[in-house]
Amino acid sequence: MSTKTMRTIHLVASAAFVASTISFAGCGGGASEQPTVVLKAREGGSGGGHIDGPPPTPTPANGGPAPAGGFGGWKGKVVFGGTLPQLPPLIAQGDATAKDPAVCAAQPVPNQRLVGQDGGVANVFIYLRSAPSGAAAAEAPSEEAVFDQKGCVFLPHAMFVRTDQPIRVLSDDPIAHNTHTFPKRNSSFNQVIGASDRTGVTFQYSRAESEPVSVKCDFHAWMQAYHLPLDHPFAAVSAADGSFEFPDLPAGTHEFMVWHEGVRGGFLTRAFKVTVQADQSVEQNIDYPADKFAANAENGARTIVLSSLIRK
Repeated sequence: MSTKTMRTIHLVASAAFVASTISFAGCGGGASEQPTVVLKAREGGSGGGHIDGPPPTPTPANGGPAPAGGFGGWKGKVVFGGTLPQLPPLIAQGDATAKDPAVCAAQPVPNQRLVGQDGGVANVFIYLRSAPSGAAAAEAPSEEAVFDQKGCVFLPHAMFVRTDQPIRVLSDDPIAHNTHTFPKRNSSFNQVIGASDRTGVTFQYSRAESEPVSVKCDFHAWMQAYHLPLDHPFAAVSAADGSFEFPDLPAGTHEFMVWHEGVRGGFLTRAFKVTVQADQSVEQNIDYPADKFAANAENGARTIVLSSLIRK
């Protein structure tokens, strides 16, 4: 190709670039105006959808950290307002009418719908609807969460897991069980777990749920547990004495969801406010009014009776 031809191609390409630039600048109001581009965060995201420029400054009013930044902690206890009722077992020891009585009635099967000790309530889920602004993205843990079955009881009764975290389902009972989940946003898992299967099977939740997922065994109607899959780590399940802790929260005011199976509708509250200061740990308990459980106690008793009627 001649030098003259190459110069001609270069001039044509340059002219085309200049013309396209002028045309873009003049679109909608003259060559002197600059286009304005408004970028919105991803719908359903946690504020990380900005493509260009810094995200808006989060404030305590919108659930983000204080402008000063930093991290603090929150620890507390779910406290029952009154004397915690002692619920009768779902299966009495030696109940020959229970299914697989040699295993399932070898000892009492506890009713875990409302349990605790030292004035606290166990198995309460405390969690944020989404990751707070200012929190670093955290990948799902690679280690497996273990979900076991022993004495015809799911262990643990209440479990927080991350989306895409593998869950290994095992059984320590010499009889078959099946694990059947009832999620709203994920595919259901329904798998038979053989007798004394200590290898088990694995599954995972791919999407976050807005509230805990019910887990049942179709072979033994009284068996019940709950899983809460979330796409962030800001969740806890209260221990036997009702205690819980969040060691690393962005400074600011946060609104926590508080869910427990003993409450009608599940939620003690959808907006429990906690204000965290940088480099400080706040202690704040969650009250569980006795009447919250009492209002639903009759319904719970009916469920227990129904379970006993359909045993085979």
